[in-house]
Amino acid sequence: MRRLTQSIPSLLLVVLLLGACSAPAPLNTPTAPSSSPTTLPTPTKSFSPTPTAVPATASPSPTPKPTVLSVVYFNGRNGHLTSWTEGKGPRQLADAANAEQVRISDDGQVVAYLGGTNSAGAYGIFAVTADGANERLLVGQDYLRNIPPAERIISYDFAPASHMLYFVTDQYDLYRVDAASGSPLPVFGPGKGGFFSFSPDSQWMVLYHPNELVLAHSDGSAARVAFQYPPDFQYIGMGPEIIWKADSSGFYMVSASGPQGDPDSTTVWFIPVIGEPVKQMSYAGLYGANLSPDGRQVVYLNFRHEPIDVYVVAPDGKDTIYSYPTHSYPAMKFMGWAPDSKHFLLDLSKDGRLSDPYLCAVGEQPVKLSDTDYASPVVWVDTGRILFVSSGNLRLQRLGGPSVSLDTVSNSYFDYTYINP
Repeated sequence: MRRLTQSIPSLLLVVLLLGACSAPAPLNTPTAPSSSPTTLPTPTKSFSPTPTAVPATASPSPTPKPTVLSVVYFNGRNGHLTSWTEGKGPRQLADAANAEQVRISDDGQVVAYLGGTNSAGAYGIFAVTADGANERLLVGQDYLRNIPPAERIISYDFAPASHMLYFVTDQYDLYRVDAASGSPLPVFGPGKGGFFSFSPDSQWMVLYHPNELVLAHSDGSAARVAFQYPPDFQYIGMGPEIIWKADSSGFYMVSASGPQGDPDSTTVWFIPVIGEPVKQMSYAGLYGANLSPDGRQVVYLNFRHEPIDVYVVAPDGKDTIYSYPTHSYPAMKFMGWAPDSKHFLLDLSKDGRLSDPYLCAVGEQPVKLSDTDYASPVVWVDTGRILFVSSGNLRLQRLGGPSVSLDTVSNSYFDYTYINP
C-alpha cells in the first residue's frame, strides 16, 4: 500500500556543518519495559450535522472500501515471488530468484519486482498480474545501456492508484513505465530527477537530488525548486524523509537551519504544493530526525556519548529525553512511528544479535510489541495490526494477541495493500 511516509527502509545522512553540540538536558531514567502489549487508541470519527434545508435527492452508493489484506514477498522455500491473501493463504506468482525489492499496486492487481533472474535469465524490473499470469520484463539492462551513463536502477515504485511504475537510476534521473505496455519514458534527465515521493492523490511528486527538493506534477510538468538546503549541508543516499498531508496540499520535512548545538539548529518545514515553505518548529538537536506521521513531532537519537539519549521533540520545540546505557541495550535504534503519531518503536533488545521493538510514548512505560524475540522490519498495516519478519517467517499480529506465521520468507522484502473481497 502506498504510504504517506516516503517508502524507504532507511535514510543515510551526512552533515558537513561543524559546531559544538549543546549540553544535554537532565536525563529521565526510563522505567523497566513491561512485557504485556497494549492496544493503541482507536481514532474517533468526526461528526458533521446533516443539513435540514436541502431537499433529499438520490445519491450514488459509495464505493466499498477494500478490506482484505494482500501481502507480496519472496518465499523461503525457493525464493519465488508469492502473494498471501486473507482467507486464501499463499499463492506463487513468479519464479523470481535473487530479487531485491517488491511492490504491489494499490488495487492489488499488479505486482512488480526488481532484480532477480527469471526463467529466461533476464534482470531488471518485472511485472506480473495478481493471478500469476503474464509475467513480463518492463525494463532490462538493454534499456539502461541506452540511457548513458546509467548503470543500474536504484529505486522504483507505483504511483498511487495506478499501474504506472516510476524508477530512478544512479544518475539522479527519473523514468516511468506502464506495467501493461512496458514502454519506458523519460520524465527527467540525469541530475534533474532523483528519489521521489508521491502525494496521496498522485497529482504531485517531490524529488530529491543533492542540495534541493524539486516539486512537480507526476508527468514532470510545472517543476520548481521547492526547497534549497543551506550551504555545506547535504544528504547522501535517498534524501530526507517526506511526510505528505492526507489531503495532498503539501508535505513536511526536516532540515538543518544552523550549526549543530546552536539554538534552533534544526527546523521542521511544511512545503505546500502552491506557495512558499512554512516553518513549523525549530529545536537545538542533531540533524538526523524521524517525523511522526502527522508531521508534528520528531524523535532522534544521540549516540555521541554514553548513555544513548532519545529525544522526543513536541510541536512547541520542547523535548523530553530518555537515556539508555549501551551495556543494557546494545541494539538500540529507532524502528518507526505508530499510525497514531503518539507512539513510536525502539529496539530495546538486551542481546545485540536480536531486534526486539518496544512501543514507547512520552509519559508511558515501554511495552514489548511482538510475541517473538526478533522482529524486523515492522510495518503497520492498520492502527492495530503489524507485519514483521522473525526467524525466516513473515508474521501478522494484532496488538495484544499472538502473532500468526503467514509463510516462510527468503529475505525481508515485502509490500502490502488492501483489496476488495
